[in-house]
Amino acid sequence: MAFAYKMQKGAYEARGMKKTIAAVAEKNSENIKRIQRYIKLTELSPNLINMVDEGRIPVTAGVELAYLPEKDMTVVSSYLRRHTDFQIDLNQVQAIRKLAEKSEIDDIILDEVFYGRSDKTEKAEQEKREKKAPEKVKSISLKISELEEIGSRYDFENATSS
Repeated sequence: MAFAYKMQKGAYEARGMKKTIAAVAEKNSENIKRIQRYIKLTELSPNLINMVDEGRIPVTAGVELAYLPEKDMTVVSSYLRRHTDFQIDLNQVQAIRKLAEKSEIDDIILDEVFYGRSDKTEKAEQEKREKKAPEKVKSISLKISELEEIGSRYDFENATSS
């Protein structure tokens, strides 16, 4: 649908019409905002568009992803193909967009957004657990008199059994 709306908009523009999105919305009995969203989706990478079509990425989240630079879109797409255990939501995409303004997106940043921690953080926590000192064995302290008593019982039991 997104590409059909974009083509209709292009046809209206070629005719010299103004308010082309409004014309597309009217022709398709749709809301202007919805038409704008669908046209923006055409800027997504093919893999991300497929995820929107499959329902894995909501339309509004897809629109937000369309504002990312192409390189960041590729990283997000690749990440989502490897992590099929969740659906992306609008809040997560907005966080990604904010982070993309500061630096390039990578798997560490995406781990932070989707899981609340990165693999580096997880590895550090695991190393801490592995380095944790083994539990101390409680030492047994017996008095000499207790040892003598145990020894004499042992001697008595061995003497009577013979």
